[in-house]
Amino acid sequence: MIGPLNLFFFLPITGIDITYYSQVVNFTCVIYPALDPLPNILIIDEYRKTFLSHFLFWRKNRIEPANLTNLDTNNKV
Repeated sequence: MIGPLNLFFFLPITGIDITYYSQVVNFTCVIYPALDPLPNILIIDEYRKTFLSHFLFWRKNRIEPANLTNLDTNNKV
């Protein structure tokens, strides 16, 4: 990531035209934060299960919230 940025700043000093390549460098700098967490999400089991259960709505085995109306309120501490 640092190499392309160094070229992006130092090649214009030498007079080399980098108009097309500067667009590629800008694109890679923008897309990197979006693609960086994907290997972690796909490799680590807990992240993958959470991703699949929360973001893919076709998954049926979700945890339902507990029913709070059946709590015993007569217990005194």
